[in-house]
Amino acid sequence: MTLALGSGFTLVVTEDGDTYSLGRNEFGQLGLGNTITQNSPVFISRHDSFNSKRVLMVAADNKFGSCITDNGSVWTWGHNLYGQLGVHTYDMAGLFDPQQISPREFGRSRAAMLACGNDFTLVLTDAGHVWSSDSNSFGMLGHNDVAICRKKHTFERMDQVCFSDFAVTMVAAGASHCIANTHSNNAVWTWGLNDSGQLGDGTNNNMDAPFLIPNAAFENGAVASIHAGHDYSMVVTEAGGLFSCGNGKCGILGLGNELSYSTFQRVGGPPPCSARAACVRLRVAPCTLLC
Repeated sequence: MTLALGSGFTLVVTEDGDTYSLGRNEFGQLGLGNTITQNSPVFISRHDSFNSKRVLMVAADNKFGSCITDNGSVWTWGHNLYGQLGVHTYDMAGLFDPQQISPREFGRSRAAMLACGNDFTLVLTDAGHVWSSDSNSFGMLGHNDVAICRKKHTFERMDQVCFSDFAVTMVAAGASHCIANTHSNNAVWTWGLNDSGQLGDGTNNNMDAPFLIPNAAFENGAVASIHAGHDYSMVVTEAGGLFSCGNGKCGILGLGNELSYSTFQRVGGPPPCSARAACVRLRVAPCTLLC
């Protein structure tokens, strides 16, 4: 089972690929064809809404939702004032039924992952490319220019040069910032709004193109997953280390205080291996001696 939590509403996908929604619905964000608030889960028929395809994952934020079906297609619904649904049009009242995005929009590649921000959407394809739509007020579309791609109501591919030509393997979106991971070079990239240090680059300057976070920020550990909250970010390494940065209100960074940090801070997990150098000198596998 997978979940997506929007602003006052929830989308649920069962292990069988069935979809349910509940909560606020003034813009059709539940994908039920109406604007009626639901206090308990309501079934969304795949036969009526997704061309009989199983839903693999859902994503949501603010007032809209999206999903990927098992044929690699993207579907979006809900609030569309800024064109965040990528359906070539906009409707202030919202789109109440799921709308399919043509595979042509993504270079005919299958969609592999979705992430939704306040007024924008990221789609990661099997080709390792990131496509974004549509509000770009803080550069979160990653096109190196906050003036372009605003309200075009279509998905635009981010230039792979932005990621040093490496394929992207994961994406995450906060309210107005983004994180990506390129696994082959074990790199984390951030861009967008940075007023609370959520990009982890050591500044509070917004970035309208991906910025490379040195792997040393994560103790040179391989990245396992990336996560974005409203105005903060978290990274988990394969060794089990957890790192966070951004707005620390209410202690959400897990650092024992409510301070904000513009660089990634270790929250917890196994400490770095202090005997690694000794292991190398003795020509034995790392972490078999004193670790």
